[in-house]
Amino acid sequence: QGGSTNAMTTGFGDAAIVADAERNELLVMLVCGKTVCWHGNYIPDSPESNPNRVARVRAKYNDMTGQWEWSEPVEVTEQIYRQFVDKDNKPTVQSLFIGSGKICQSRLIKVGDYYRLYCSVWTKNGGNRVLYSDDFGENWYRLGQIDERPAPNGDEPKVEELPDGSVLLSSRCTGRYFNIYTYTDVKKGEGSWGTVALSNAKNRGVAAEGNS
Repeated sequence: QGGSTNAMTTGFGDAAIVADAERNELLVMLVCGKTVCWHGNYIPDSPESNPNRVARVRAKYNDMTGQWEWSEPVEVTEQIYRQFVDKDNKPTVQSLFIGSGKICQSRLIKVGDYYRLYCSVWTKNGGNRVLYSDDFGENWYRLGQIDERPAPNGDEPKVEELPDGSVLLSSRCTGRYFNIYTYTDVKKGEGSWGTVALSNAKNRGVAAEGNS
């Protein structure tokens, strides 16, 4: 919104989207606000907090009108950043954004009314993390322990489900970083990340030396 003084409605971008497998419903997760990601600084419970903000938009198809009905954007910044605050109320992530493009929906895991969603995030410190939701984006939770760094130096990430239900993180670097999350308790989302693997031209892997 041109000229807006509201931090949340200044602008939206880098959309990540998914269509539910069973319902005519859409979810879009967005960067919002006016803080450049590199300048974001999340401070729990502080008026000085200035993170790169996150918004959620949902849509349902109206069979009567033949139209999609969209919700207003809802800011979910605090809920998502809180997943990365430790027991001493210290942030382990200062700034983040969800990797744009496709949000992954599980074909196997359903806890509640919806199949589980996964999205991966870029962070200012600590590389990439992964979030999951069992209620189509209303609430998000961290996949893995707060001290785990599945791709410590990763840039823009993507995530996908493997045939056994494990979760694959793929992240851009000078090539790609890969890591796999293996469940010990699917319902609770408990498990652990493996060891990050680098695929690049030097080990006859993904040759991507020229990108950012």
